[in-house]
Amino acid sequence: MFETSGDLLNLILAIAIAVFTVFLCWLLFTITTTIRRVLKILDQVNELVVSVKDKVDRVEKLFETVEEKVKGMSAFLPLIMTAVNKVLDFIKSRKEKRSRKNAE
Repeated sequence: MFETSGDLLNLILAIAIAVFTVFLCWLLFTITTTIRRVLKILDQVNELVVSVKDKVDRVEKLFETVEEKVKGMSAFLPLIMTAVNKVLDFIKSRKEKRSRKNAE
């Protein structure tokens, strides 16, 4: 079967190349499946980031709306405080009048 040592060398080289080819195919398959998994994970992370960003934007809009409402109410705040003070003064004077009537 093997006439010279060169024939044996060629057979061994052919087997080595076949094994090396199988190893490279397996390595490429493993790398591609790993990359595919990483891309799926990155897509999920991207969806999560977009979801969180949307929620943060909603909260930011809510705070801006509240801030605008508070700024609008701040113009009326001195008027409200004046009205509350007048109501308290009125109630106080009514109590004083009642206490004077009860004392007489």
